[in-house]
Order: sequence, then structure tokens, then C-alpha cells
Amino acid sequence: MHQRLRAEAGARGVLVVAHELTGLEAYDEIVVLAGGRVVERGTHPELLRRGGWYRRTAEAQAAYR
Repeated sequence: MHQRLRAEAGARGVLVVAHELTGLEAYDEIVVLAGGRVVERGTHPELLRRGGWYRRTAEAQAAYR
């Protein structure tokens, strides 16, 4: 899904709202919202290094695959 979306977007900006984190590593920026507020923002590798919500959720989702 993400690959097709990026291909069709071309040079346009795209906003993706997702609960499943798989595929987000391909995007330029990820913004994590909690309670209507931005709690984390960065690239996939940056967010994994920080060890916050994004990393914990990515690890939990990976355990279920």
C-alpha cells in the first residue's frame, strides 16, 4: 500500500494516517500524535533510536508478525 501511494504521489506532499507502523520507514517524516498533541517527530531511524512510544509500538507490532 505505501509503495503504491508514494509512486502515485509523485512530487506532491502526502499525509498518511496509520496505526500499523510497517512501511513508514519509507517516509521523510513521521509525526506521532497522542491525546491530540505531537509527542514525537522524526524519521523512522531517529524515532527508533529515541526509544519512545514509536519504538515501543514498533517492537510490539513486530512481535505479532
